[in-house]
Amino acid sequence: MRNILILSLCLLIEPCIAQFAIVQDPDGYSNLRSEPDAQSSIICRVPSGRILFVEIEYWSLDSTWVLVYFNPNPFSISFGQATYGGYIHQSRLLNIENLPDAKDAPELRFKAEKADSTDFFFSGNSEYPDRVNGIPYYGVETGMSAATRCSAMELIVNGDSIPQSPMLFEGLFNLKFDPDWISTKSSFTVQEKKWGDSFFILMMGSDGAGGYHIVWEIKGDCIVQRWVGSII
Repeated sequence: MRNILILSLCLLIEPCIAQFAIVQDPDGYSNLRSEPDAQSSIICRVPSGRILFVEIEYWSLDSTWVLVYFNPNPFSISFGQATYGGYIHQSRLLNIENLPDAKDAPELRFKAEKADSTDFFFSGNSEYPDRVNGIPYYGVETGMSAATRCSAMELIVNGDSIPQSPMLFEGLFNLKFDPDWISTKSSFTVQEKKWGDSFFILMMGSDGAGGYHIVWEIKGDCIVQRWVGSII
């Protein structure tokens, strides 16, 4: 199997929110291998604690080796960022959805505005843009004319509001339109998990035809990882 450059992931629609895992390895890293065996070539090393996307059928089949996708960028932001596909042994992975529910998770809140078509970049005759403000976008399948987009985002920790960088939210579309702050749960299906000193917030957004999955890892008052991919 070769390294795979993936600009957006096609996720299977399932009753669960998504299939994300974190690497937990006593060596401090796990080898991402080209084939599902310990003798195959190593594509790269994935540090413990990093979030991976897992092909859903590998969880359901309880496979010994699991097909995963790893993004070296912990925020999966850059349009041209390489995502590597390969195999990691199942014993080195924790399914984030199976982690304990969090009762005191920080809150993510958003503002949403009508999308401005002047920010869109089209190529050829496609009715959908390739990029918005130069970055990938998520959550638009039924057309751009009525689309809404995230215009601001804040993290609420112990009652304190912490504004977040536009790079974390400006590609997120079809949130519930509201110029005021709205709860995460107003626009997304949400699960909140905890492992050690990390909170994981899993979210699914959609405009009714397409959609996207996000997982955020929060430590203290900082977002330290974000994984986002689209459902087609």
